[in-house]
Amino acid sequence: MNGSLYRVLVVDDEPPIRSLIMRALENLHIACTPACDGDEADQLLQMAHFDAVVTDLRMPNRHGHALATDLLSRPQRPLVVVVTGILEPRLAKDLLQRGVDDIQFKPINYSLLATKLRALMDRRSSDGPLPKLSDRTRPANSTNAREQGTGHDASSTMIDREDFQSRLAHVATILPVSKVAIEVVNLTNKDEIDADKLTACLVRDASLAVEILKMANSAFYRRPHSPPIEDLRDAVVRIGFKRVGELALASSTLSTLTSSVLPWVDVSLFWRRSMAAGLVIERISSQTTLGGEDEGLFLSALVRPLGRIVLGTIYPREYETMILHCQTTRQALALQERAVFPESDCQAMADLLATWSIPEDVFLPLRYADLRFDELNSIAEPLRSKVEMLKFAAVLGELAVGRWEGWDLIDLPTIDAFRYLGHDALAQVIDEVRRDLQELESLCKLPHFKPRTNEDAVGVPGRAFAYCNLGLATNDVVPHYLDSLGWHYVPIERVQLAEEQRPVLVNCCRGISERSEEALARLAGSVPRVLIADEHTNQSLLAGAEALFMPASYAALRHCGKLLYDRSGDPSVRRLAAAVATSFY
Repeated sequence: MNGSLYRVLVVDDEPPIRSLIMRALENLHIACTPACDGDEADQLLQMAHFDAVVTDLRMPNRHGHALATDLLSRPQRPLVVVVTGILEPRLAKDLLQRGVDDIQFKPINYSLLATKLRALMDRRSSDGPLPKLSDRTRPANSTNAREQGTGHDASSTMIDREDFQSRLAHVATILPVSKVAIEVVNLTNKDEIDADKLTACLVRDASLAVEILKMANSAFYRRPHSPPIEDLRDAVVRIGFKRVGELALASSTLSTLTSSVLPWVDVSLFWRRSMAAGLVIERISSQTTLGGEDEGLFLSALVRPLGRIVLGTIYPREYETMILHCQTTRQALALQERAVFPESDCQAMADLLATWSIPEDVFLPLRYADLRFDELNSIAEPLRSKVEMLKFAAVLGELAVGRWEGWDLIDLPTIDAFRYLGHDALAQVIDEVRRDLQELESLCKLPHFKPRTNEDAVGVPGRAFAYCNLGLATNDVVPHYLDSLGWHYVPIERVQLAEEQRPVLVNCCRGISERSEEALARLAGSVPRVLIADEHTNQSLLAGAEALFMPASYAALRHCGKLLYDRSGDPSVRRLAAAVATSFY
């Protein structure tokens, strides 16, 4: 078996360790999928086949020991490698007797772990499937629901890497992306380049030249009260050589991919998100320094949403199935993609650019854009900050557009990400980008939005719930999501919690102070509440409350709002377990 076809599930509640294990495995061309605890691992194992599982022992929710025992009992089980900081000989003996294939003690030698696991998988591929625990020493009281037929085996839908790369390479050759755009990008990455050479190249593609002129005449590039720019060379000078190259390639790629007829693709939404993210990068990159340059950010921001269209083009049936699943379960589409494909949509888009011989530096941040905000510490600087800014720009761009699909993923930025705002307020940047986007819409004649459905408007006149941000970040993006739904809510401060009688939505993400924990504890027990939580949230706070764990889908957030409205009109308590089940990580 070729190593590029191996797939490993990495289960650890510490994002830095999880990311470092994955990077070491990926260096050996092993596809990896992350999970933060045993519960999430179970969900992923029901949807996809894995050759091996690397798991920590101490984790919230379902711990690694129970997960490992369950895995060892399965027919044709995966390899099981335990990673732990518990230096206890009796525990190691117990695990090995149960059939665990290897134990690694922290601090981990990640390269050694990856090499050993690769060797184990190579050996198994030649020796045949491993025996299950019942063929060794299965405890008499052990049970396994999946052996009773309650599990779901999605291995038949798993795409192997060879097929994936073959189809991606094929689509790269048939997409009618402008060769002039690719040439312009390569010209802007040479040491000797001037406006005349770039202009001479651009005039060979009339539609591309028109797009560059439109951008140069937009509010962002054109000085106030200055006359319109009609000369292409003046437009090149005004925008800047690097930006012209990135704009040329992004514009051509956008036009090519958004001409798709995929039934689930809202072309206008992809256009606006791409443009809005690029506008955010233009605005915030001028207020900060990233190792002296921001190369790769602008292009990465513009094409980031397009990887999903690429995957949908080469795997249309798989997307029909995944979209249907998301609609019925309120899961994020990214979770489905992670279980089905060996690469994320962002990585696929980066591969496509590489196939067109675009220099790696021009799109390098895109390769890491699928990581969670709190996983970025595993990346070395200055790339880490570039990826963080790229993700932050995507969030602000989506908020500026103000429109979502139910299966979109909401990943709240970390406190560090807000530093890119500089002196501007969050709402100010979103409003300014929204105005710039509206002008671009008229210049570029973007497609109209699809009409809203009744499901989009969940606000109920005369009913409202309270919203309180207890997170440590003073900037808060959650209200912008609430506003996009047309919800009626009343922002309250921490000191008002004790007197609140309405249903309450409380943001506890990214950690809260002891004083905030005390204030939340004083909230009357009869008051219905939903906590927006993440892996940093104190588990004791969840007692007596429902939780929507972030990252989560937009549909999950919308569902919580509907139930809060129901509670504001009816004091009866309803369970929000469905909202919890939509957790992404």
